[in-house]
Amino acid sequence: MGIELTDSAAEHGYTKQDAIHAMETPLAFVMAFPPTRPGHARPPAAWVGPAR
Repeated sequence: MGIELTDSAAEHGYTKQDAIHAMETPLAFVMAFPPTRPGHARPPAAWVGPAR
C-alpha cells in the first residue's frame, strides 16, 4: 500500500514539502495516532521531523 498524503498537514500550517521532509527524516513516528475520526477507516499516522 502506498502513502496517501492528505490535506491535514496544511490545516496545521505545514506544506506538503514539509510533510514529505518529516517522513524522510523522522525524529518520531506514531503508527496509529488515535482516535480514528468519524468517516475514516483507520486512525492517522503522525510523523515528527526536523525543520527544513
